[in-house]
Amino acid sequence: EVIEKTVPAPDMESLRTELERQGYYLFSARPALRGVMFSLRSRRIPQDLVLIFAQEFAALIKAGLPVVQSLDVMLERQAHPAFRQSLSGVRDRVKSGTSLSDAFLSEGNLYPPMFAASIVAGERSGSLETVLRRFAVHLKIARQLRKKAVSASVYPLVLMTAMLGLTSLLVVGIIP
Repeated sequence: EVIEKTVPAPDMESLRTELERQGYYLFSARPALRGVMFSLRSRRIPQDLVLIFAQEFAALIKAGLPVVQSLDVMLERQAHPAFRQSLSGVRDRVKSGTSLSDAFLSEGNLYPPMFAASIVAGERSGSLETVLRRFAVHLKIARQLRKKAVSASVYPLVLMTAMLGLTSLLVVGIIP
């Protein structure tokens, strides 16, 4: 059974030991808003950050930097705490000999599933830079479609709200 809840803990290690003492297994945790508590919900990296990462990582690889050095550069520039922590883990795994795709797959559902699949395809085909650029284009198109869908749904929502408002005004105020 998967349980999501907020538990106060001073740090991640004490949270893990406390939950294991209670008989639970910790899948993932993230700091809550106050920074003192850890939430047991799954976290996700925002797609905009993944898009920027894919573009910049592809540019660094095309420039001839090795993967580990490219990850170091990306890690230095990252301000998002969860993404920074994840990249640090990925870099450490790659340094220890794990493939880049396995390192990203070990991060769980932190990244979109297509991201890890793209890295696997890029590594196997030998064109990681090209695959990362195509993935970035895919994310851009998906973001544009999402924006269009939201903007297209605004007008019907405004009409429905106005219709319900006028109907309730008629039923409550004018007809009686």
